[in-house]
Amino acid sequence: MSLPHYIVAHPGPTKLEVGEVVKEPRVAQTLRARGAVLLPMDLELMHDLRLGGFIRRDWCVNRSPAWFDRGAGQGGAPTALQVRAGASYLHWAAEVHSTGGVAAGHLRLWCDPSEGLMLNSGLTNLSPPMSFTFEDDDSIVLQGKATFNGARDGLVALGLWGVCSNARVSWMAVSNTESDV
Repeated sequence: MSLPHYIVAHPGPTKLEVGEVVKEPRVAQTLRARGAVLLPMDLELMHDLRLGGFIRRDWCVNRSPAWFDRGAGQGGAPTALQVRAGASYLHWAAEVHSTGGVAAGHLRLWCDPSEGLMLNSGLTNLSPPMSFTFEDDDSIVLQGKATFNGARDGLVALGLWGVCSNARVSWMAVSNTESDV
């Protein structure tokens, strides 16, 4: 049995909107072939946790915490998601734009240690850091997967970590499932 998916982004007009649930695997496959970005979702987990299961956060183009342009390791694109105790899978996607010139670097999901009241340890990336290089006025969507093994239920402080130049994240989405899909 396959899990339903959230539409996180799509490049052109369709009858479906960002945030809608796609339950049919064939429809999900067709949307992906047309350039849509989808993340798996666990409806039961969403119902049980209320704040868990899925989040998408957007940032405007001005200087925000989603700019990665120092050329040194830095964290940004902060968000939070409720998780259950034990192992869960975190699926993420982020759209990266150039801030001028050639954008280059690599990003990965991370737990933000500065958020003291939230869970901030237990993350293991299953994907290598997502590398990119592209010209000005272009963008790329990066996707990855991680596991989170928390000692208790709670909010996990998430973001992206990487070494980049001339890059900003316009949106990031994270979904949480209890099975590896």
